[in-house]
Amino acid sequence: MHATPLLADKLPSHPAHKPPAAPLITLTEAEQAALIALLGSEKGELERIERRVRIVLLAASGWRKQQIANRLGISSNQVARWVSRYVSHGIAGVENELPRGAPCAKLDVARLLELAMQACPDSSGRWSTRKMAAELGVSAATISRHWRKQGLDALASRAPSHR
Repeated sequence: MHATPLLADKLPSHPAHKPPAAPLITLTEAEQAALIALLGSEKGELERIERRVRIVLLAASGWRKQQIANRLGISSNQVARWVSRYVSHGIAGVENELPRGAPCAKLDVARLLELAMQACPDSSGRWSTRKMAAELGVSAATISRHWRKQGLDALASRAPSHR
C-alpha cells in the first residue's frame, strides 16, 4: 500500500538500510484516515493512543516489528501486541486498553470474613491461606491479598482452636 500525502506528513519514510517487510496488516483508506484522525485527538492518554496508532500505521507501511520498536523506543512485544489487537478489534483495540493476563478471581468476601471469624474445621482449628483458598476455590495468594486488604492477617491466625 502506498502512503497517502496525509500519511506521509505524519510518518517518517521507511528505513533505507533494510528492504521493506511485507505489511503485517493492510488498511483501507477509511481505516487509515480514522487512525490518522486519532493522532491529533484530545482523548485521554493521548501519548499512548498516538504511539499505538503509529505502530499500526508503520506496520501497515511495511516496517518490521523490531524497526518499529527501535523507532518508537519500545519493545517488539509491545509492537506485536498492538498490531494483534488492531487485527482482532480494529480501531477500538487501539483506543482502549484491554486487560492482560488471567481475569481476576471472583471471591465472596462476605464468606471469607465469615470463615475468618470461625475456627477451621480441621484438627488445628486455625485457618491458613491454603486451607481457606481450598475452601473458597481460589488461590492462596488471593486469600492473602484479601486478608491484608481486610486487616485480617493477625485475626485469622488467632481464630479459636478446638484443641
